Amino acid sequence: MLMRLILPVVAVLGMGAAAQAADVATGTASLASNVKGFGTPGQQEQASFFAYPGFAGGVRVALGDVTGDGVADYVTGAGVGGGPHVKVFDGVSLAEARSFFAYDPGFTGGVFVAAGDVNHDGIADIVTSSGAGAASGQVKVFDGAGGAEIRNFTPYPGFGGGARVAAGDLDGDGFADIVTGAGPGGGPHVKVFSGQTGAELRSFFAFAPQFAGGVSVAAGSWGGEQAIFVGAGPGGGPQVKVFRMADLSELASFFAFAPGFTGGVNVAWGDFDGSAALYVAEATNGDTVRVFDARAGAGLGTQIGAFQPYGPGFPGGIEVAAAPLKAPAVPEPASWALMIAGFGLAGAAFRTRRPGLHSAAL
Repeated sequence: MLMRLILPVVAVLGMGAAAQAADVATGTASLASNVKGFGTPGQQEQASFFAYPGFAGGVRVALGDVTGDGVADYVTGAGVGGGPHVKVFDGVSLAEARSFFAYDPGFTGGVFVAAGDVNHDGIADIVTSSGAGAASGQVKVFDGAGGAEIRNFTPYPGFGGGARVAAGDLDGDGFADIVTGAGPGGGPHVKVFSGQTGAELRSFFAFAPQFAGGVSVAAGSWGGEQAIFVGAGPGGGPQVKVFRMADLSELASFFAFAPGFTGGVNVAWGDFDGSAALYVAEATNGDTVRVFDARAGAGLGTQIGAFQPYGPGFPGGIEVAAAPLKAPAVPEPASWALMIAGFGLAGAAFRTRRPGLHSAAL
């Protein structure tokens, strides 16, 4: 019994207070630029701010550690009608840490954002893609540490409907790969590009080629398999499909909301209380985000949560992002010393109280 009493105490000492970082972030898809951050489980609201005060075109969001302090920061992109303005807000203080235009300031088609360590330096880089218009579908990557542009390409040459973007290491080389999804007006064309080399790794249609509502994309894992997540845009049912990265076989296909809902869905993959989860938000004319279990096991694909970040009846639609999975906490050296001391104390107590340490009674 003494061992059980000592270990929980000494394991906590010296660890420091945990930052109140968000596990999931949402943005209003239209009407305003309200970004909110939530913890899981329970979706406790931890932050709420307007990324572009006075702008009513909506805001796109991503979560990633751009500032290098170990806490996921908020990355935002202005919606349709604003310039291609990208900002980074500190994940704890909410102070504005970065502000720049990803494309020509006169471009008003909106900018989508993602965050991932594309150059494998330990800092999340900022990935952008442009909406419909002159710079349509152009993808750029900006170094998280210094802000320099390190990648620039167009995944769908000649297509004017823009593109969605996501980032995540899908091939296991340590570099975050870039996933793109064609915007409205094109087929549901999804591509994956190597973060290390920029080469095109995958190209496929997630739904029937004639579907022209656009798609949202995410990168992560499903049941332990590296996977690409695709959500149908407005005009189709609220369908989500999951594809194995290795061979593009379909791992899952389901309706995240009632089949009659045609407002489209936005998808994000990331942390839910230390476990992998898929977040699906109603993209237009909706107010709800649902959470699905992405872990291997009997619960795979089960809905494990739902919340309404802007209240019931919100008509503007929701953008959603999730923080990377949290790594298991590793005690600092001082904590290890205390833990070892705890083992020693516990051992001494057992030796004092139980001379027959290796007896069958134990």
